Amino acid sequence: MARKRKTYNLKSRITSALRRIWFYGPQRREAVKIAKERGNTCAICNAKKEKLQIDHINSVAGLTGEYTWDEYINRMFCDPDGLRAICETCHHAHTTIQSEIRKNNKTKQKSLTKKTKSVKIKR
Repeated sequence: MARKRKTYNLKSRITSALRRIWFYGPQRREAVKIAKERGNTCAICNAKKEKLQIDHINSVAGLTGEYTWDEYINRMFCDPDGLRAICETCHHAHTTIQSEIRKNNKTKQKSLTKKTKSVKIKR
């Protein structure tokens, strides 16, 4: 019996590798340093937390979910001004909202694509 092959998702592998590189990058370290100087308070709810997560103010994947690798890398490795330290609760809520917006935008684009394909051009 042949073994079932796992699918290889190149896009997922590349984004995962870029995130690992970013995690140890100077931009993130600078944002952590700034958060410590500000007393480890969440940038959204102002709660004082022992651990904060570093969040990109502008979504790395964009709000449409469509991007070129140049756009993705430029958004990922932004200046420390484009980053903020937020608590886990706020980070989860913010990420969920962005995911929903991306999902809705993809749905709208799919329906527009179907409509434009179904329209017949008269000559």
